Amino acid sequence: MNKITKKELEEYNKEILEKAKNFKLKPKDFHNLYDLFWMVNSPESNVADTLKLNNMDKWFYDFTARIERILFDEDFALSPKK
Repeated sequence: MNKITKKELEEYNKEILEKAKNFKLKPKDFHNLYDLFWMVNSPESNVADTLKLNNMDKWFYDFTARIERILFDEDFALSPKK
């Protein structure tokens, strides 16, 4: 597996930000984000536990918060476990 250099990562981030400027959410995108949000935050889901084992829980909660800001007027996401 090849390591990504800092310069390559910065170029990638720049390219993604440029593409994101032209991106517009469509109704289907909102629907998919809504479904994803509830699947991940379902009480039956063990996604948060699995992510914590892989040290990705901070990313997960940040991602969930970003989805909330797009879809809802209030916070519904799981609070980080302490």
